[in-house]
Amino acid sequence: MQSSNTPPAKAVVADIGGTNARFAVADLASLELVEMRHFLCSDHPTLAHATRAYLDALPEPPAYAAIAVAAPVAGDEIRLTNSPWSFARAELCRDSGLAGVLVLNDFQALALSLPHLQASELAQIGGGEAAPHAPKVVVGPGTGIGVGGLVWSGRDWVTVASEGGHILLAAQDQSEFAVIERLRTGRERVSVERALSGPGLSDLYQAVAALRAEVAPALAPGGLSFMRQSNRSVLLFRGLGLRIGREVVLVGLAREIRRALHFARLGPIRGVHHGALFHLRDF
Repeated sequence: MQSSNTPPAKAVVADIGGTNARFAVADLASLELVEMRHFLCSDHPTLAHATRAYLDALPEPPAYAAIAVAAPVAGDEIRLTNSPWSFARAELCRDSGLAGVLVLNDFQALALSLPHLQASELAQIGGGEAAPHAPKVVVGPGTGIGVGGLVWSGRDWVTVASEGGHILLAAQDQSEFAVIERLRTGRERVSVERALSGPGLSDLYQAVAALRAEVAPALAPGGLSFMRQSNRSVLLFRGLGLRIGREVVLVGLAREIRRALHFARLGPIRGVHHGALFHLRDF
């Protein structure tokens, strides 16, 4: 039996977004991930239910978990931004069978991973040498869009949580202005994540087609059929994404621009497609 003063050797780690819930077991010494599983949030009424389903399938389920959620983490009650799920830590432990849980904002967790990424997991944009302790920022679209930061305190890295996806989306030219006005129909404002997210990409497709007087069947974002039928909206998505990324870099005073090819997370990076690397040279 593990002493209460002995750190666990393994823990469950989870990435909880508005659409997907990804779980794994992490070796806390090596950070190696095993037992990776993926659930659709819509298949489970609560986070505790999904967590319990994952734990029940493990031969030796850990007692502790660290969970990154797409939501602000302040106080005990946590409500996901783009999902009906909400929970309190004690309630999650009780209903899932965990002995303890650490809850982080998902992009706070991503920011913490930045110093640990290997060279093979990064693609450098531009020249120059990286400044080891300069501020770092992370941006990535999913069901919404997340923004996080990391600053050096003199002794260790400190995360800066953010809800940067809710800042206003600005147009750079008349064509973008027309698209944003189309997206604004029925809304008081258009935030960045209204365009730069999975649902946002689908909405961009609808807006671009409407402005071109084209028939636009409803499409779920992702997949080759979407990419073939919505090339203009994908290019617009890419351009907006790169510009927002650049602005976040300026605000965060980051000293280098790299694209993570695969973050230390439970699946592909919520980021810009590999083809965007060419366009990033314009930074």
